[in-house]
Amino acid sequence: MALLNVTDLPFKRICTCTDGTVINMEKFIEDLRPAVDALAVAGLIKASESFGFAMAAPRLEVQPDFRYAWDNPLEFIWFVGGWGPERDRYIANAVRKLRPMFRQGEISTLEMRFFAPEGFVDKVDSVDEDGNFPWGDFPWGGAVSCVLGSLLLEGATSCLKETEDDPVSHLILGLVGSKIIIGDGLLPDD
Repeated sequence: MALLNVTDLPFKRICTCTDGTVINMEKFIEDLRPAVDALAVAGLIKASESFGFAMAAPRLEVQPDFRYAWDNPLEFIWFVGGWGPERDRYIANAVRKLRPMFRQGEISTLEMRFFAPEGFVDKVDSVDEDGNFPWGDFPWGGAVSCVLGSLLLEGATSCLKETEDDPVSHLILGLVGSKIIIGDGLLPDD
């Protein structure tokens, strides 16, 4: 794959939990926009009129790992979403942040930036001179693994400073994970 075509990725995804809870991921991301804007207004993250997010399928840690597909986003991406005029560029960046994390088996690309920068290979810019998204590693923080009990969620945010993308990714994955944990009854009885 030479270029990433964002329009080939899944913008619509419904997650239905065992108790009937329905998580419409497209709406979930749209509903987060006021919260992201509020974080910017509070000066906790930079303001951005565009936003991009990408996520692998939530899974229980005992389920097979799909990281073998690190070089094929059509296999490892479960959902993408965002907003604004630069949405597709930021979604492409988020997807390309997940690639090195999956290939290297790391917990986040921010950790890689600190401790294993040599793990970024085939580095690409956000966009090429023709406006395309070259396939390779987008070598910045923002891709994270979030473990909640036995539930593993992996995703990436792009549009902020890399040190801000990282906690925003954790926030989004944690909120999705919370709904799945309750909806699937994954918490042990008290």
